[in-house]
Amino acid sequence: MDSDGAARLDNKVRCIRNIQITKQDLEPLLESKSLPVPGTTINAYGAILQDRSGFPTQDYCIFSSWLPMLVFSANTTAQSHEESFDDHMGIIGGPPAIQRRPRWAIPLCGGEPAHWVLGWVDFSAHQYGIFDSIPELRSLAWAETLLLRTCNAILRYASMALPEWKSDGWRCTTIAPQLQEQQRDAWSCGIFVLLAMHQFVDLQSEMYCHGNSVLPGVKKGVLKLLTELPIYVPRKRRALHPDSHDEDTTHDGIGDITSLGKRPHVAEAESSPESSLRGQPMAAKRSKHVIVVTEAEDSHSEYDTGDETKGNSSHSAATASKPRASKLSVTQRRERLEAEEWTLSVEPHRVKCRACMNWYTLHVEEGGWPLCIG
Repeated sequence: MDSDGAARLDNKVRCIRNIQITKQDLEPLLESKSLPVPGTTINAYGAILQDRSGFPTQDYCIFSSWLPMLVFSANTTAQSHEESFDDHMGIIGGPPAIQRRPRWAIPLCGGEPAHWVLGWVDFSAHQYGIFDSIPELRSLAWAETLLLRTCNAILRYASMALPEWKSDGWRCTTIAPQLQEQQRDAWSCGIFVLLAMHQFVDLQSEMYCHGNSVLPGVKKGVLKLLTELPIYVPRKRRALHPDSHDEDTTHDGIGDITSLGKRPHVAEAESSPESSLRGQPMAAKRSKHVIVVTEAEDSHSEYDTGDETKGNSSHSAATASKPRASKLSVTQRRERLEAEEWTLSVEPHRVKCRACMNWYTLHVEEGGWPLCIG
């Protein structure tokens, strides 16, 4: 690494748990960059903090920023393509681990313009609230609902009693940096969340109050941790060749993580200062909330088996024998988009997500509107 921390980032994919981190996820952490930090980077750092301290003794859980979307979304079709709520709970350690840890943290993104905060709950002290780098935005107005409803879902999963948040002695608090150290730009809220995570884990730390003054060190430290993560090597599937006498010719790479679900096909985000999806190839995990666009399932295997020509002919014959689904009209496609729960605004060639407030371009045909939406 050079003076820029890592001015020459490689293109290798790193991983922790079910999270894959690409070069695009790391670039906002470079000292010379002024880019918004994507949710992938925030969740990866949270996973490091969770795993480094050791499961048996720590008193906190750091949950994924995906949880609020999973809790609020009633679209089970979209969820089937991604990690489920139970999958995320299992990564933390399941009900036993959750029950014995009284302090929880959840990265939250919302508002307009989109803004990151860190939601937190301390059951032992009957307190909850947010770390907010721009308290003047009054993000608690939207973050409180996200935080408490997500916590209620976690409590139900762990078979724990739901508190009366507005009574029972509970207090709500917003933690902010000192006035002169608060966020003064339009992109660093995610860096402040990384700083808030550090203070949440270390109860003796007072770094968050120093805000802007310590952000360069936060970027450098988090970048170092993420670049030290194991390199992800995809596991190849078994391939049987006609002349191998059914011998196993599998070549397994050692995958440090196993994806917990099929990644969705997602609409590509437009380039904008607010979008964390800009120029990133692994779009399925770029944003905490995405509009999922389904495609006709491809019956081709990722790796061909047997005679290639014969396999292609069989596939063509099977495809030809199946009736094609009726094609939706432009009006029907528009109506389906407008009825989508997470759709805030719809235009012929793009759609705005109600949760993250980003615009996403759509795969369209003549006449506009997406081919289909799941």
